[in-house]
Amino acid sequence: MAEFMRSAEYSQLGVVARGIYSLYDAEKMEGLPVGVQVVGRRLEEEAVLAGMRVVVEALSGEGGKKTFNGGKLF
Repeated sequence: MAEFMRSAEYSQLGVVARGIYSLYDAEKMEGLPVGVQVVGRRLEEEAVLAGMRVVVEALSGEGGKKTFNGGKLF
């Protein structure tokens, strides 16, 4: 984290983003809930669902299945 805060990428961040990075601690954040919104173009619901399926699989990790939307994956 300290290396990133000395990087050129960090220096290009705005004041708010820098403040958030200064408070971030990966160990303390582990396991906290996350909100994800996947959006797409009009009449492209299938593509949005396919994208969300990729997100769900990535977040499930190690092949585990998590349930969403009242127990339904989609």
